[in-house]
Amino acid sequence: MAPRTAPPGHYCRVCGTYKAHEKFSGRGHSRHICKACMSGKGEENTVPQAQQREIALADACCRNCERRSLKKLNPKEKTILKDLIFDVVREYWQEKRQIPFGGDLSDIKKHIIRTYSEEYAVDVKDDTALKEYLHTQMISVLNKLLKAEKKTEGP
Repeated sequence: MAPRTAPPGHYCRVCGTYKAHEKFSGRGHSRHICKACMSGKGEENTVPQAQQREIALADACCRNCERRSLKKLNPKEKTILKDLIFDVVREYWQEKRQIPFGGDLSDIKKHIIRTYSEEYAVDVKDDTALKEYLHTQMISVLNKLLKAEKKTEGP
C-alpha cells in the first residue's frame, strides 16, 4: 500500500476545497481564504451563516487590533490580563472542579486571548511566554480558591 500524501495546496475555509498556493493572496494564506472567496465570487451558500459571522468577526478583530507579545504589555495591561485569567480559571474551577489540562487549557487560553483582544484592541501573541504566564497565574488562582475553601470548612 502506498503511503498517504497530503493534498497539494491549501484548504479554503469558506468554500471548503483544496486549491493551489497561487489561488491564495498574502492575507488569504494566513486566514485560509482563497482569492475567489475574498472577492465574493466564490460559492456563497457552502458555508453556514454562523461560520460566516465567525470569520467576519475574526477578520474585523484582526484588522483593528494591535498585535503584541506578553513582554511588550505595560504593567496596567498585564494587571488586566491577570484579572481576566483569574475570572476565567475561577469560573472553570467552580463549574468542573478540575485543574484545566490539555484541550481545556488550550480552550481557556484561546478564550482569554479573544476576550482581551475584543475588549482592549490588543491581540496578545500566543507564544511560550504567554503559556508560562497562564500556568503561573492558574496555579496561583487555584491555590487561592483552595485556601478559601479550606477556611470556610474550618478545623
